[in-house]
Amino acid sequence: MASLFVQLVLLSIFFQGKIIEGKSNWSRATATLYSNISDSKGGACGYNIINANRKDSTEISEALFAEGAACGQCYKIKCDSESNGYKSCIKGSSVIVIATSFFPMNYYEVLSEEKGLKPATEHFHISPSMWKKISSRPNGVVPVLYQRVPCIKQGGVQFTISGKEFFLVVLISNVAGDGSIKSVSIKGSISTKWNPMSRNIGAYWQSNICLKGQSISFSVTLTDGQNIVFNNVVPVDWSFGKTFSSPLQFNY
Repeated sequence: MASLFVQLVLLSIFFQGKIIEGKSNWSRATATLYSNISDSKGGACGYNIINANRKDSTEISEALFAEGAACGQCYKIKCDSESNGYKSCIKGSSVIVIATSFFPMNYYEVLSEEKGLKPATEHFHISPSMWKKISSRPNGVVPVLYQRVPCIKQGGVQFTISGKEFFLVVLISNVAGDGSIKSVSIKGSISTKWNPMSRNIGAYWQSNICLKGQSISFSVTLTDGQNIVFNNVVPVDWSFGKTFSSPLQFNY
């Protein structure tokens, strides 16, 4: 009875895309290929990246996207040659991709009409360049193994300011390390009080305060707990629509 119970638990783990024991923390998922710019809408995370023009971008399913909390995360993906007898894997090859957009659930219905695999709950929609490195098939649905990896970036964290006088919206990008942000607080130069921001959508954070005429500081905490205070990263003469770069960056 105990043995049967163990078998049922293992089967449950297999089909839910959970961590695979003995596989160095790899989890199962599926991947598809986007073939042109129209396949992506510029990125639900707000990075304004046209995925077809950035080779390492990926759209991810809701199970991974988590309403935008996963924006900026980096994943290593490789073809799963042991899954369902799949024969088109390029063995020994893996790719690293960055979550920049959401893969819509209703698109699953179209993909599921193809012969072979149906997309799993955990799913990646990747570029042609990445696809060619893991599968010899021209298209379709590919079984993959994936794991989170640190993000490596050039330069510091960037802050893009938009919104209006009493409604600040800040896009935080080029984030290394864990890649994804857990919380953000904001402070103007004439105050000592930190004000928590809320997630607007994807990598955008918002606050209902007016900081015109002040330099702006941010306290950013990643999902792994790393925190950096970006003191006065936005200068006094800031204006909407501009991006400000910090020399500071998270560890990876």
